[in-house]
Formats: sequence, structure tokens, C-alpha cells
Amino acid sequence: MAGLESARIMMPHKADVNRDRFIYLASPYSHPLSTVRYQRFELVCRIAGKMMIDGLVVFSPIAHTHPIAELCVLPSSWNYWHKYDEVMILGSYKVIVACIDGWRESKGVTAEIEIAHQHGIPVEYLEISGDQFTIKKTPPEG
Repeated sequence: MAGLESARIMMPHKADVNRDRFIYLASPYSHPLSTVRYQRFELVCRIAGKMMIDGLVVFSPIAHTHPIAELCVLPSSWNYWHKYDEVMILGSYKVIVACIDGWRESKGVTAEIEIAHQHGIPVEYLEISGDQFTIKKTPPEG
């Protein structure tokens, strides 16, 4: 996935970009192995960075808080981050779920989707295929 810098984001409705608010980029993080947590952090940073290159304003709780959590030895559990992430979701105009390894099993991603639905915030799903991102309104099969 190191070549994501050249990835193209395929958005079916790019006209709905809201320049006054941001996209909340949900992704899995928690895992017993710190190496897996770091791989997830690095991948979501690349995804968020590509979205920013394409002119989107994006907030990723993993990309934006992993360094703080590591430096300050903060918990990585959803129980700890729930309130913080809920406030950020409520400030967003859309939630995009990065459908990377572990997203379906993630307690945090599941809760983030539910929070968005409870507040009428649209949820979309980003899939990676080779060097292309595709954002869809429905979750991928499987």
C-alpha cells in the first residue's frame, strides 16, 4: 500500500463536497499487537493524505490522535475514545469508513457508524483496489 500517493479516489458525487465542514474518516485501530496498530495508523494516514491532496477536508481520529496516544500513553480502547469521537462525528457532514482489514470487527467503527446514523449523518464506505479508492453508499459484500 506504499504507493497510495498516486491512488485515485472515485467519488460518485464529488459535487457534495462541503468546504465549511469536514469528513470523519472511520477506521479500525485496536489490536493486541502494536505492529498491527501501527500498520493501521500508517495506512489511514495515507488514505487521509490522499483525500486531502484531492481537496477534501478530512479528520481521522486514528491519524490525528495516534501520536498523542503513544506519546502520552493513553488507552487505545473505544471506551476511552468514545466521547471524543462522538463530538467529532457530530461536527462532520459525512462519515467515510475505510474498509481495511478489521473494519467489520471493530467495536469503534461499528459504534461510529451507529452514532452517525442516530444523528442523520450520511455514512459511505471506502474500498481500496490496487491504486484506486472507491467510495460507495453501501458497505462492500463479504
